[in-house]
Amino acid sequence: DIHTGIFLKPELLSEILGSLMKLKPDLVAVAGDIVTGRARDLDGFLPALAPLSRAPLGAWYCHGNHDYFGGDAREIRTQLSSVGITTLRNESVPLEHGNGSFVLGGIDDRILGAPDWNRVLSEHGPPHLLLAHNPDSFYEAEARRIPLTLSGHTHGGQIRFSKGPPLVRQSKFCLDEGAYAFNSSLLIVSRGLGSVGLPWRYGADPEAVLIEITPPK
Repeated sequence: DIHTGIFLKPELLSEILGSLMKLKPDLVAVAGDIVTGRARDLDGFLPALAPLSRAPLGAWYCHGNHDYFGGDAREIRTQLSSVGITTLRNESVPLEHGNGSFVLGGIDDRILGAPDWNRVLSEHGPPHLLLAHNPDSFYEAEARRIPLTLSGHTHGGQIRFSKGPPLVRQSKFCLDEGAYAFNSSLLIVSRGLGSVGLPWRYGADPEAVLIEITPPK
């Protein structure tokens, strides 16, 4: 949820992402809404986004609802690809890491996209790691034995007073922010970096999440 556009300056995003890449992540995942409403929101932001592709396992994206507002989601995919960020739209890919491998998948947006679980699972089976913009996809992912889902969409409420519930709740299951577990599956919901509607946030600070996954001993 970077939401490039009128509420964000390329210079600020470049500084933020530069700091994040100093953490040397193995893989970068952006779970949707990279624009506020149209592909041209990316104008001037591609150089700031380019360093994400330096992660050894690449930078990966799935579509969010805002990516469809302008009717130009294909152009968003093309522009991201030009700086090394690959969009997974009902797709999965095998990746090798260390002495092992895992499957990374991405499901299309739940609201305005055309999510297709059969396509996500068809070639490599259930992904070990799934990008799903809307956290309400989590229980469908769990039913398909996907162990870890990364989502955004909610902004943590964007405005929350005295640590209360969001003024506008974006998840019908109240999956607002943080980590959730159900059976043997885990969901991480990031509040994201950007904002919509208003150029500020209160009680739900912007964030990017660093996740460390360690194999069982």
